[in-house]
Amino acid sequence: MRRNGVAGIIATNTTLDHASIPSELDEQGGLSGAPLREKSSALVRSIAANSKIPVIASGGICDAESAREKFEAGAQLVQLYTGFVYRGPGLLREIMEKL
Repeated sequence: MRRNGVAGIIATNTTLDHASIPSELDEQGGLSGAPLREKSSALVRSIAANSKIPVIASGGICDAESAREKFEAGAQLVQLYTGFVYRGPGLLREIMEKL
């Protein structure tokens, strides 16, 4: 991929797979945050195993444990969205202190 000018991969964003949501709580649209955690980690693991360029994990990172999971899956960086919206700057401190 480097020969094509790709410097890294951001994996993942949202999913349309609603299997992790109880049917009574399900709504239309993409899912982000905690429901994406497991699927995101699996994709990060797969990309990292098959690529030499950096992987930035995004999806389902809502605490230090989920950030650690992404690093253990092979991510070099994490990108926060939903977790940051719900937890605020304290999430950054928690991740830095516990990792």
